[in-house]
Amino acid sequence: MAFQFKNKTWSYTGTKEFENGGFTLLNPTVAISSVTIQQSNIYITLNAFENGGVYPHHLHIQYNNIAEETNLDTIVDTAIASALPDFVLNT
Repeated sequence: MAFQFKNKTWSYTGTKEFENGGFTLLNPTVAISSVTIQQSNIYITLNAFENGGVYPHHLHIQYNNIAEETNLDTIVDTAIASALPDFVLNT
């Protein structure tokens, strides 16, 4: 089964401080590294790259699927939008 979120990236223009990761990046882009589901909890690991660099920084997002959505692509999109509201989906 193919998931759309595996091919998506989100970006931010400017300097972004990642409080939950303890680092700051300039013009970061994030991409999904892994998604784990345990009951209604979704755990997402992201790779964050600075200015299109090659060295990833790692972020972890925990999201509770309260609405009990079943489409994993929708769940991941909602979790990213919730955790990183100022990031824009790249097309």
